[in-house]
Amino acid sequence: MITSASNSKLTQIGRLLGLTLLLTIASRAQPNGASKYETSPIEVIKSEAQRGVAAAQVALAERYRAGQGIAKDNGAALKWLRLAAAQSEASAEYKLGLMAEAGDGQAANLAEALKWYTLSAKHGYPDAQFILGAMYYKGHGVSADDREAARWFRMAADGGHNWAQFSLATMFEDGRGVEKSSVQAVKFYRKAAEAGLDAAESMLGQLYYLGRGVPQDYLEAARWYGRAADKGHSGSQAVLGAMYSRGQGVPQDVIRAYVLLSSAASTAEEAADKASYAASRDQVAAGMSAVQLSEARRLLAQKVRK
Repeated sequence: MITSASNSKLTQIGRLLGLTLLLTIASRAQPNGASKYETSPIEVIKSEAQRGVAAAQVALAERYRAGQGIAKDNGAALKWLRLAAAQSEASAEYKLGLMAEAGDGQAANLAEALKWYTLSAKHGYPDAQFILGAMYYKGHGVSADDREAARWFRMAADGGHNWAQFSLATMFEDGRGVEKSSVQAVKFYRKAAEAGLDAAESMLGQLYYLGRGVPQDYLEAARWYGRAADKGHSGSQAVLGAMYSRGQGVPQDVIRAYVLLSSAASTAEEAADKASYAASRDQVAAGMSAVQLSEARRLLAQKVRK
């Protein structure tokens, strides 16, 4: 029986903090001056970069990295990022860290990556603060240090970084590197959830479902699970499906329950989760009429076509 999101916070954050390069995929891009050059012709960007405009130098480096409007050249990207970093451009320092860790245009060098991440983080760049927090959390390139991890996560969270807010919330929930506080955990989960991070929406749904740190409220739990489910979060789809099958916080609707549980089973990453969600779907199906089952399968096929 599914009663809360099977994608536990520990599983989520464990995957999140496994490799800092993977973290860059999860972390939202922070705005910087280079964004003004996103649609500029390459000749304009080159001219501005040659005049020493740091944001243009970062933009030109990104064009070289992507091979956009110019031949792909990681060496040239490094050159322009270093020129921007010499002006203390935090986004350039961050990108130099990414390239050093990935070995783009150079031999991979974690110590060099750490140097650039730290400079960028100290200059207030939330993505770098988040990755630095992750490195301390995991002991990746540095000695593991929960207090340092929480410190950098908080800086990034205060800068609006949603994954940092989520990560800090888990630390408050577990009392890891900070004093345990359900109030603070809910606060940071809510910040990330209200910004649309599906993992945080799911966790907030779970907190309301269990009454942990907030009053138990199945209606509110269904609302947050629903937001995450709409984004394809399989654990939330499974829990919301189970809630619809029981009429818990939502009107009982076995057809919708079947569709949600089927979606969860098809998108879950872990084999155990797939099997669990499929079993729950089949349990719901066993109590459905032929007409209901036909309609559920029609809706599911319609959803797949979209």
